[in-house]
Amino acid sequence: MSAETITGVCWNVEHGVEVEAACDWVTQWSPDVVFWQELQPGQEDDVQKWLGMIGYVAEPRPGSTNGNALFVRDGGPFILAREHRHPAAPDRHAPANIEVRLPRPDGTLTERTLCLASVHLCHYSPTIRLAEADWFTTLTRPGRLALIAGDFNSYPAGAHVDWDKVTDRAFLANRTYPGMDGRRYIDDLPDRTLTTAGYVDAALWVAKHCGGAHRVLADTAGHRPDKAAQGGPRRIDRVYLSDTLAPALTGFRVGAPKELGGISDHMPLVFHLDRARLEEALSAPVAQSVS
Repeated sequence: MSAETITGVCWNVEHGVEVEAACDWVTQWSPDVVFWQELQPGQEDDVQKWLGMIGYVAEPRPGSTNGNALFVRDGGPFILAREHRHPAAPDRHAPANIEVRLPRPDGTLTERTLCLASVHLCHYSPTIRLAEADWFTTLTRPGRLALIAGDFNSYPAGAHVDWDKVTDRAFLANRTYPGMDGRRYIDDLPDRTLTTAGYVDAALWVAKHCGGAHRVLADTAGHRPDKAAQGGPRRIDRVYLSDTLAPALTGFRVGAPKELGGISDHMPLVFHLDRARLEEALSAPVAQSVS
């Protein structure tokens, strides 16, 4: 992409098994930032080398070796302002979380920072997922700007699953929540929480405003035959950004199973931002950039 475009990739690289092949796929996009899920202990140095990027790995948690990470292109458009550690996160997946600034053509940096977070919500509990989503609302409070991406293990609002065809009963329990009427409902609460807080689903925004795009709203996980008992493919990996940043989006694409060759059970997401528009948002006074 050109210097006027910022490119991001988000990918849950299944237990880091095909980590080198994943890096080969990612590098074809020359990304400026990579939101990585399921990085394994000891893989950070290799991934940094293969991607040619600087890594920021989340606080290790006792419940899982599947870590979150952010990789930022050295000499790219993002200048690190600070890194945040989250040792009090739930026991499985702390977010990888940094704040960055953009340099202007005159060499000065934007006054405002952009908060980046690579996330992986709990796979087994709608209660924990909702608490995790609640925390991410803090990143987009008035005066703050954020871009978060990852595996949300839940559904976008309006999604439909025929639960009668889901024979994996544990999965049904994991991906639904009980209502006051005794029935169970599809877990779209993280998505509803984030959009209520002012986040925008990047794929939905591109589908609505950019038009004619291919594989924008494609399903991101559940393509393998062994997932048939879970009801088939769904769009559980997503990118969200503060609503005032949404006009900077210029493209979005979900990788296709045939082109991935089984590297992961999740499809990667690739998105593009207009650098000038993003710089404008990060330079705007707070009062003008809060909707």
